[in-house]
Amino acid sequence: MCPLATTDRLIDPAVLSRRRWKSITRVVAILLVVAIACYVLYTRIRPSVSRTVIRTSVADIGTVEASIPATGIILPAHEQVITSPIDSRVIAVLRHVGDKLAPGDQILLLDTSEAHLALERTTDNLTLKENELAQVDLELQNERSDLASHREIKKLQADLLASKADQLRKLYTLGGASGEQVGQAELEQRVAAIELVQLETSFQNRELVAKSKLANLETEIGLLRKEQAERQRLLHAASTRVDQAGVLTWVIGQEGAAIRKSDQIARISDLASFHVQGTASDVHAGKLTIGLPARVIVNDSALNGIVTAVNPSIQSGVMTFEVALADPTDARLHPNLKADVYIVAAQKQSVLRIRRGQTGELTTHQFVFVKRDGVAVKIDVQFGLVGYDYIEIISGLHPGDTVLISDMREYEHLEAVRID
Repeated sequence: MCPLATTDRLIDPAVLSRRRWKSITRVVAILLVVAIACYVLYTRIRPSVSRTVIRTSVADIGTVEASIPATGIILPAHEQVITSPIDSRVIAVLRHVGDKLAPGDQILLLDTSEAHLALERTTDNLTLKENELAQVDLELQNERSDLASHREIKKLQADLLASKADQLRKLYTLGGASGEQVGQAELEQRVAAIELVQLETSFQNRELVAKSKLANLETEIGLLRKEQAERQRLLHAASTRVDQAGVLTWVIGQEGAAIRKSDQIARISDLASFHVQGTASDVHAGKLTIGLPARVIVNDSALNGIVTAVNPSIQSGVMTFEVALADPTDARLHPNLKADVYIVAAQKQSVLRIRRGQTGELTTHQFVFVKRDGVAVKIDVQFGLVGYDYIEIISGLHPGDTVLISDMREYEHLEAVRID
């Protein structure tokens, strides 16, 4: 048998062309799918921030205030603390915490029976001393009247005896009287003059004694009147009536409770005006002085003030100070509201600055992210003065740069972050 002869036939070029285009199309499709997958994966994995949550600040030229950071609490500018003026007990509570009070309103009813008895005793003693003073004064006036009469009589007697002695001396020269008679008359004249002097000296001594007694009585009466006025004042204070308008912020609320003298029984605050009591680290002790401007941040709003007092004592590394507000009646102020306080210690004008944001702990050299063509680019900058609202930029930025002031510390290892 003869072997079968086989014949190879050429493939049609059209078929080859179609096969080639199919292969190319398949490869292109695969590459396109891979490219799309890579792009999607790249866009999904690449770090980005949402433009809706970031905060930005445009670098500009302006003023920066270097400040001392502190914390503060809003307190009423005027607070009246009512203390018990006497040992007593609470009979009734007439007002409660939160009540608005007007001058003259009574807060508590205290037992004042012992205070009333003490006032009555003082008044009785004062009456007795005033009567004694009147009696001594009357006796002194009577003695003066008696002396005037006696002195007048003695003076008349002395004049009479002097006249008699003069007549006898004339008669003696004429031989009508003896020397013994003249001597007797002159002796009587001298005796009368001595008695008159003794009478006046005795009265003067009695008047000095009486005046001393009057002075002592007047001193005792003055002390008793002061004691009476003080007891009346204590009784008035024990009525627990307020002398200024305000709100009752605390009151002893237990009826029948025993209270001692000087115990606090109520506090009244004037909620129409406020001041700030602040605390700061003692590292700023050399910078914090009276008269420095202050910025008090309340509900994201800055209120101006000035440091009016600095407590020189430092406890546990903390110093305290007082700030008087420019507008102590601002409606945003409320008692016991906490606030951030920045004491302005230095100021620079016409410097490059950005707003202060959530930058964390600030250092002299730090990075920021600057917005450029939809991307936040990491830039090294050098800070100068740091205030509560602005930060001075010494280098790294230019006017008009848009800086992200949100907290970007989680991206600090990246050089750029996409902004969606």
